[in-house]
Amino acid sequence: LGKVRANIGSHTVVLQGSYPNPDNQRQVFPSSQAYDVNNFETGLDLGFLSSRINTALNYYQNVENYFPYNSTNSNSITKYSTSGYEADLRYEALRTDVTQFQSGIIISNSISIIDIDGVSQPESKPYFKLGWLNSLKFKSVQMSFLIESVKNFTGYASNTGFVDASFTVLRDISLSVKLPGTTVFGL
Repeated sequence: LGKVRANIGSHTVVLQGSYPNPDNQRQVFPSSQAYDVNNFETGLDLGFLSSRINTALNYYQNVENYFPYNSTNSNSITKYSTSGYEADLRYEALRTDVTQFQSGIIISNSISIIDIDGVSQPESKPYFKLGWLNSLKFKSVQMSFLIESVKNFTGYASNTGFVDASFTVLRDISLSVKLPGTTVFGL
C-alpha cells in the first residue's frame, strides 16, 4: 500500500581537464582534480487498486563541493547545489501474466545555487520539469522511454558555459532483457 523512504549518499568524482567558472569559461586545473558529491532524498510511495495506480512524492538535495582552483584571475565555483520536489504518478493500463504496460507523468520543481569562492549566489531561477514515461514489458523483454520538457533551466555545458534554456527532449530510452537464471541486462 505505501512506504516512507530516505536515502543519503556521498562519493568522490575525479575530474580530468577543466571545470566551470562563472565567466562562461572553462577553467583548467591539474589532472586528477576531485570533488565531493553529497545527496539526500526522502519520499512517500503509495499504491492503489492492487498497485495499478502508483504515486511517489519526493524531496531531494544534491550538493557538489569543488576544491577551489588557485588562480588570482578567476572566481572559482566551490559548491553547486540543487534541491527540489518531485511527484510521480503512474497507471498500469495492462497487466497479464506475460504483458505489462505502464504510463505516467513526472512533475518536478527545482532550484540550483552556486557558491563562488564560498559565497552563495543564486545563479538560476526555479526550473520546472514535466515528463511522460511509458514502459512496455513482454515476457522477459522491457522497453521504456521518457519525454521530458524543461522550463527556465540554468545549467553548465562544457562548450558554452552557463546557459538558460527551455527545451523538450526524448531521453531515458531503454531496452532490457532478462535471461533465464540471470539478473536483468539492459542497453
